[in-house]
Amino acid sequence: MNLIFMTNVAPKFMRSNLDKLFYIFSAVVSLVGLNINFGVTLYLSRLFITIFLIGLLVNLSLRGPSYRLCINKLAAVFSIILALILIQHFMSVIISERVEAGLRQILIYSAVMILFIIILSINLQISTIIKGLKIFLAVGFFQGCYGIYQVFGGPFGLPTYQSFMFWPTANDKTVDGFLFSGVYSLFRANGFFPGDVSHYAAYMSTIIVLAIVFVLINSRSKYLKIGLFISVLALLLSLSRSGLLALLLFGLPTLFILIVKLSVLPKKIYLRFFSYLSVVIILLIFFGAAMGEALGIDISNLFDVIIRRFNDLVNVGADKQGSMGIHILSRLKAVDAVSLNPMFGVGLGVNASPWFSEAYNQGWAGSHSHHLDILGQTGIFGAILEWFFMLMVGHYMWRGLKLKEALFDERLILAGLFSIFILIIFGNLFYHYYLNDFVWYFFATGIALSRAMLIKYSKT
Repeated sequence: MNLIFMTNVAPKFMRSNLDKLFYIFSAVVSLVGLNINFGVTLYLSRLFITIFLIGLLVNLSLRGPSYRLCINKLAAVFSIILALILIQHFMSVIISERVEAGLRQILIYSAVMILFIIILSINLQISTIIKGLKIFLAVGFFQGCYGIYQVFGGPFGLPTYQSFMFWPTANDKTVDGFLFSGVYSLFRANGFFPGDVSHYAAYMSTIIVLAIVFVLINSRSKYLKIGLFISVLALLLSLSRSGLLALLLFGLPTLFILIVKLSVLPKKIYLRFFSYLSVVIILLIFFGAAMGEALGIDISNLFDVIIRRFNDLVNVGADKQGSMGIHILSRLKAVDAVSLNPMFGVGLGVNASPWFSEAYNQGWAGSHSHHLDILGQTGIFGAILEWFFMLMVGHYMWRGLKLKEALFDERLILAGLFSIFILIIFGNLFYHYYLNDFVWYFFATGIALSRAMLIKYSKT
């Protein structure tokens, strides 16, 4: 009996629990930004990771592991790379002007890296990954709805999730969860990302790519089409340039190129791809005008505002305080940091110091580019390690994309994840959302799906 249980019942039970764990991860990570604040900001996804690790350690000490995480070779290789990154970054903290800020960055790095390794270690099956992505997408649609609610709820003072929290999230840019732009006289969608609308926009951009993939797979789903429309509208209502640019310049072009080059889809799908996008854009134009007229909210000029946002981007300004002037100065500060200490940088966490803030004449600054930030803070060594990690992630996804034997749905979903990867990597040239949990979730699921496909179809 014991032998039967160990060989049949126990593995199925463990597999089921591991699948459920991934589904929970998919849901809580997609709610990224949801937090409570009582002096220290506590994020739901990272709280879940902490609880999971504590539970794992307790079970190991009492009666053995409740989750048999198998550290496969792939997870082991990435663990070594990430450990080297952490060691190098910790060394940079030692020379940092802001040791406290540097240690805080180390903790954030550790949290997202643990999330990444856990997902790789579970040895997920293809069907489990796809179901997890569907859960992530469903929560993403909810985030889109909530962002739209913020735009229209703001003028009427409607309640937000912060209103029902025991410890409301405090942020000087928001009032009860609503983010208002005095410059454009509009409330901005920021979802569960308190105060940082650009992170929300980047997240919604990934949701749009994922939604397009699933719409192409199941073109009859009205739920997916409505969700896609909501996601695009939420992105536009964020008024974020970085998120929109990342989507238009990198996410969507990469997805289209993969569809063509890898022959992922039948030729008739190409027309469907562009027809959906065209319909979404046309509906948004009429929807924006209708909302302004029906609700008396000045949102019918949404597209004019978006154009103004991009015009501001090229406005240097006589005092170099125009949008483009600020961005140029902030990036020059990162270059200055590299010149001061090319090999090791000025220290992790310095991007939040007065040393860097001279570019803004404000209390906070950075280069508005994760890649420049990490180069300036950790030097050439730290930047090379991070860029090597990114290259490894993309390389392993690409291996799965080359499998012509894989099923239509599998290759298309992996193409979507690779497009999201490109969107994230190059999007971080415009901003710094690299350390968000959803970023590392997509890294891990892309690798996990590629690995599962290679195991299923490869002869080697």
